[in-house]
Amino acid sequence: RREGDPPSLVASNERICSLTGWAPKRDNLEQIILSAYEWEKTI
Repeated sequence: RREGDPPSLVASNERICSLTGWAPKRDNLEQIILSAYEWEKTI
């Protein structure tokens, strides 16, 4: 981490979802990690 960086960042997608009707395909962290891992194995 660089000097001056905050210890953590937290954000919500609630506003963009309500403004655009967008919704994430995956909202479960375990599913996201597993999907990324499975994809990485193919490259």
